Amino acid sequence: YTLENIDSDNKDEIKSILESYLGEGCSILLSAFGHIVRLQAIDDTGLTVDDPYGKVVDFTAIGVTPKYKKDGKDYRNGKDFGNSEGEDNLWKWKDITDNIKIKYAEIYCRD
Repeated sequence: YTLENIDSDNKDEIKSILESYLGEGCSILLSAFGHIVRLQAIDDTGLTVDDPYGKVVDFTAIGVTPKYKKDGKDYRNGKDFGNSEGEDNLWKWKDITDNIKIKYAEIYCRD
């Protein structure tokens, strides 16, 4: 296992650190805003993640739980929309670079 201290909101920096690990078939857990998600893919639109808590719908909100609520609806798993809200979520680069930082990545590769 490898720990990468990213502490960045810079698209090019994040991509340069993580793309090669994904290409090698490694599993990656990311930490952002005090929360952990599993990275599935990186492309020019953003990061695709699986989020066990639900779907982030307001990257500008302060705190973890408010990021999952919008217009009176709760996008946390097990709330208003069921248990699969956190699957296959796209975090667009603009949402990341304007509102949050990717703190670190835990990378798990086969030997």
